[in-house]
Amino acid sequence: MHPAPGGLLQWGGTERADAFHWLTEGDDPERWPVVAHAGDTASWARFDGTVTAFLHAVLTDRHHPFSPARHIDGHWFTSYGEPGLTG
Repeated sequence: MHPAPGGLLQWGGTERADAFHWLTEGDDPERWPVVAHAGDTASWARFDGTVTAFLHAVLTDRHHPFSPARHIDGHWFTSYGEPGLTG
């Protein structure tokens, strides 16, 4: 079902080619750390904690290395679809 202990199991990524994996250490998947890398570099970062905690930090901490907020200087909104079209 998953790689041998110590292997990587990818569970997510971004449009900028960042990749998010579990490091399959130990028997309890709830305790597997998250490892991630930016698509444009070969450096990896390890985050001990749950996927939920990792994603919360990505979405709320502007200084998190994988947060899209670091690329945005202000609030923005993009409409979905073409103007004037309904349902």
